[in-house]
Amino acid sequence: MSTETALFSRLLGAGFKRLDAPVRHIHGGVAGEYRGTASVERGRGWLAWIACRLARLPNSTPDAPLRFQLELDGQREIWTRHFNGSGPMVSRLWQEGADLVERLGPATLRFKLREQGGLLHWQAESLKVFGIPLPGRAFDFQARVRGRGARYRFEIDARLAVVGRLIRYRGVLDVIQ
Repeated sequence: MSTETALFSRLLGAGFKRLDAPVRHIHGGVAGEYRGTASVERGRGWLAWIACRLARLPNSTPDAPLRFQLELDGQREIWTRHFNGSGPMVSRLWQEGADLVERLGPATLRFKLREQGGLLHWQAESLKVFGIPLPGRAFDFQARVRGRGARYRFEIDARLAVVGRLIRYRGVLDVIQ
């Protein structure tokens, strides 16, 4: 798939070309497998535990090995993450209008993407769980992605109003250019 027809390129338009090189590489519409490390911090409490379990989110772990696989399925992407050798965390991503939609377990999130100074920002605009929409004040999911050298750096933070922090993970993937 060429960069012009890649999912993130379509969503960001001219902003895609301003992203840091490792970010453009990962989101350039080419399947691949990448390795790196990540630190994961799960929320505390039984509600967070249930939500993380349903979504197959990884357990808390510091500086663990991470394997990330990106597959293409037509106009969609399939992301499979293995944290510290754990079972897979699988997302399906696609475009609806000007939004990026991600399906992760029973959750469907709709994100607005923007580029700012070479960084890629994701901001969740809506969340449905088992098809039921949650009010906007009930959640806060954000991601920031940047590149430095040959590394793709990411930080994801997800919070639910009743639960507090659901999960936060951050780390790096080595990108061969």
